[in-house]
Amino acid sequence: FCRKGFHAYNVQAVVDSKKRFLFASPCHVGSANDARAWAETSLSKKVDGMEAELMSHRLWLAGDSAYPLRSFMMVPYPKSAATYQSPEDTFNYWHSNSRIRVECAFGEFIMRWGLFWSKLRFPLPKIGPIVISAMKVHNFLIDEREGENQTDDREYWTEMYPSFNEMTHGGVDPSVLETGNRSDRPSQTVEWRERRERGKDVRDELRDKLQALGLQRIGRSTIHRNEYGHVYTT
Repeated sequence: FCRKGFHAYNVQAVVDSKKRFLFASPCHVGSANDARAWAETSLSKKVDGMEAELMSHRLWLAGDSAYPLRSFMMVPYPKSAATYQSPEDTFNYWHSNSRIRVECAFGEFIMRWGLFWSKLRFPLPKIGPIVISAMKVHNFLIDEREGENQTDDREYWTEMYPSFNEMTHGGVDPSVLETGNRSDRPSQTVEWRERRERGKDVRDELRDKLQALGLQRIGRSTIHRNEYGHVYTT
């Protein structure tokens, strides 16, 4: 059961700016939180081993506050540390502006396939392959819409981690484990704390760059609605 009280799977995914799915691991137990489900994916284990390389190229993923802060996984500053229009609040604003692509990708994916508008009445072993197959067609349709020359992000990720080609015939990420009743909270070892500190350093560096560029959260006083209810800024 998921936290909302019904049977569900936790789907972990990475998307690009065009809302294409670059990686997906669809078969984590519904009771697993995002941090635990992410830790079980083969991509998580891969980027853990590539931390130095990713840092040297300034590459990272944008995740929400449910994920652990790492040098390759940027999450928002806590609300207590991000007062309105502070540098931390500015970082959270632009971070959210990037992360919203994930919400949009899933929204477009769900609306595209009526199959996902209600309960999936299939045997559990078939749900993973169904989700992956639908994602592949979703990506194909976006490629057709955007044109063949607009696939740079996808080509990079496919070269780095060809996840869809590495799925087992059951549609499950090869690294998904038998979870049992394992604790959701990772043990905070010395290495865990060091990784988090490196993540803080990268996040602070990005915060300072945004401030140096003069980028800020759009002020509430500049947000208006026209007679049709559409939002615009001045």
